[in-house]
Amino acid sequence: MNICLFGCLTIIQAQSIVSIDQIVNETVVNNPQIKVSLQNLEYSKGSYRIARSSFNTNLRLTGQSSKSLSPNSLDDSNDPTESKQWSYTISASRKIAFGTVITPILGVYNPGQVIDGIETNSGSAFVNFQQPILRGLGTTYNTAGLRVAELDISSQEHRYFFDASSLILQALSSYIEYISAQLNLRIQMETEASMSETVRQMTRLVELDAIPRSELVVSQANLANQRTSTALAQNRLALSQNLLATAMGLTLEEVLAMGQAPSNFPMSTSLIKIDENYSNAWFAESMHLRHDYLATVYEQEASVIGLDYSKKGMLPRLNLTFGAGYNGLYESQALEQYYRPFVSNVPGMNYNIGLTFDIAPRYDFEKGRRIQALALNEAADANLEFLQLQIKKEIQRDCDKIKFLLGATESVNEAVEFSNTALLNEKKKLDLGFSTAFNVALMQNSYLNALERQNGLIEQLNQAILQFKHHTGTLLDATGNNTFTVNSNQLFLLPESP
Repeated sequence: MNICLFGCLTIIQAQSIVSIDQIVNETVVNNPQIKVSLQNLEYSKGSYRIARSSFNTNLRLTGQSSKSLSPNSLDDSNDPTESKQWSYTISASRKIAFGTVITPILGVYNPGQVIDGIETNSGSAFVNFQQPILRGLGTTYNTAGLRVAELDISSQEHRYFFDASSLILQALSSYIEYISAQLNLRIQMETEASMSETVRQMTRLVELDAIPRSELVVSQANLANQRTSTALAQNRLALSQNLLATAMGLTLEEVLAMGQAPSNFPMSTSLIKIDENYSNAWFAESMHLRHDYLATVYEQEASVIGLDYSKKGMLPRLNLTFGAGYNGLYESQALEQYYRPFVSNVPGMNYNIGLTFDIAPRYDFEKGRRIQALALNEAADANLEFLQLQIKKEIQRDCDKIKFLLGATESVNEAVEFSNTALLNEKKKLDLGFSTAFNVALMQNSYLNALERQNGLIEQLNQAILQFKHHTGTLLDATGNNTFTVNSNQLFLLPESP
């Protein structure tokens, strides 16, 4: 609901009015802090890909060729012995979530031996396994880094939405201050014009000897003071424009090009009943909507994973290694020399098996990791508990403030109406000679004070509504894929109790 703040004061609409949607859209596009927050999210996605790479299949292809000449005598009377060798291998390696590392290897080797005038090539096919038995055993341990990276993406996404909400709140708060400053300037200018008219009328009465000149001096002093107030209001407007430009990430010239502020505040009253039940209901709902709280929940879950990982990391390393395969032999100088050694002259299966035990007696590294994990977990629990308390206090404070401001706004609206009526009556009495310039000046100041209080209270009310929306997580609606919407039509309306 919009109301005219100034009673009988005339408001001239600007040709171009800056809208809430413009403020939000320009802030999202131009504010550098939103861009930084989005890049933090992209960084976490990169960290996830790095963590996932430990479970990727790695392929390796190698090929070698060599030639050597060995002398047969000291006097070089005999030709040197020439030896040519070549080999190639194809291998793959992959770690599965349980911790097992599987490495198949295929290779062909030509040692330069000649049997019956034909070079021989040997081939081998092997599969090696490495299985942790103590540290490194199990899906929970091996996927810890990947799960933490997944949680970090979720956390950073919610951090991005909360940062966007905070920066949009800052921009909209500056927008409300801009509206208030512009309305205040109009109040001061209208009041100055009214006082100037009063001085003009009293000057005429002094010239007619209808009132003493001392009455005129009172009105002139009042006008001089009001001109100072108008100048201060102009300065406040310029400051609010600069603050808005900073909050949006624009230059002052770009903000001014968008147009003037509207002639009225977006919100001035509400029919919603605000009580303790309303506050408690929105606190419970905010636990599902506040993006900073949801981000902290994910961070706490990540700390629990790190705690379990550090506990299992206290175990020594005991790895079982096992390999099985075969060797083959083939004689040829044709193309088949590169693949027939795998299936020719295979005498039987080969295998190897072994255990590797690794331990650091002092365990400084492992103990240090454990201490860090415990500290992070304790800090995450404390942050979550503190944030819950902070959100509850913020929402309660917002509700109390809105409730007060709604009542105060109703009272000040009546004060504006009565002060305006009293001022008009006092001017009529002055014209009839039943009042003094001092009384008129007193009524003018009373009316001006009422208008200023009205402007200030409704500004605070709009600011309080924005704070409530931000603190309950309803300022913006996250739509997924790093996108969100802001409903400007509902932005300054108190929502029903959830």
